[in-house]
Amino acid sequence: MKTNIAILLSIFFVFTLSAQELPEDKKTSKFSISAEAGFGFRTAKVSTSLQGQEYEDEKSMLTGVSFFIAPRYQLNDSYSVGVTYRQFSASKSSNYLTSINENGTVTVDANQKRNIYYIGPSLHYHDIQDSAELNMFVSMGYIRYAAGVEIKLNNAVYSTTKLTGASIGLEIGVEYLWRIAPNFYAGASLGYTAGALSKIKEKTGSETQTIKLNDDEREGLQFLNLSPVFRLYL
Repeated sequence: MKTNIAILLSIFFVFTLSAQELPEDKKTSKFSISAEAGFGFRTAKVSTSLQGQEYEDEKSMLTGVSFFIAPRYQLNDSYSVGVTYRQFSASKSSNYLTSINENGTVTVDANQKRNIYYIGPSLHYHDIQDSAELNMFVSMGYIRYAAGVEIKLNNAVYSTTKLTGASIGLEIGVEYLWRIAPNFYAGASLGYTAGALSKIKEKTGSETQTIKLNDDEREGLQFLNLSPVFRLYL
């Protein structure tokens, strides 16, 4: 992972230097698409009811991978509209217990996954100066949560539990990019995704139930996003 980050930073540094030497070509297309992949940091607190290993696992899954893609249409030099899609993913594999009974050694393992999906229309504001561009955007749309826990005994699946829920979400962000080719920009992005669940559907095996959450029990889906961003004018 550290090697991949170092390579990405090196490429980004070269792009930045190259962008400063390019002639100022005007973009002719009103259609563009942005993409980024980086880190996401959930800001919701871990439940105080969790203890020991469960608490540590939940805390470690507050950090994950964030992916973003946003096609858009330029209305004028200052504004554009588009669609924003973002995904946050985190996972964890843990050994909770190794015990010995009359049947021998029993190992208990848990594989956990957390995914947050957001999609919605977006409005962008741009400030273009020479070969650099500042972009700020806001979006309101649909946010979905999907989590899963798989328990294994001696490497054999013992039980699976899936949690799902959806709500209205919000996405805001800011990007700063440099032109590295006539129709290609690269830079950095900082974003914030927000949402909360008032109910969760829980499926364990073949049984499904819907759990309503009180205001102080709501599942917070908010997280920060930090990553390099690339934009191509089509």
